[in-house]
Amino acid sequence: MDEGGSGSCGVPLQHTMLQKRLQEHAQAKLLLCGAKHYRLEKIVGKGSYGIVYEAYDNFHERKVAIKHLCPDVFREPLLALRVLREISILAHFRQHPNIMGLVDVLRTPSPPPGRGPCD
Repeated sequence: MDEGGSGSCGVPLQHTMLQKRLQEHAQAKLLLCGAKHYRLEKIVGKGSYGIVYEAYDNFHERKVAIKHLCPDVFREPLLALRVLREISILAHFRQHPNIMGLVDVLRTPSPPPGRGPCD
């Protein structure tokens, strides 16, 4: 079937293939920064700050969410401050039963401009 056809559940095949490439790219970046115990499952959201993946933490044997931020976020001081605020809030509410806590912060190698997951 060509890239313009439909994949499972009527989702355009081109869209499915793009999601797979994004997932493979993010998995490779996780390996580069030493986070071998996370296995990406699927993309659950994409926004102006980055891509959120459902993942599995093999070390702690649990589902997690991984937010892969766009490198451009840290080039804009206001956006960088918002991300840092979100991180500190999540760290503060780590034990709250209704808020997903912050488990880890990873730094991956930055791609050249125009080559990141959000471009």
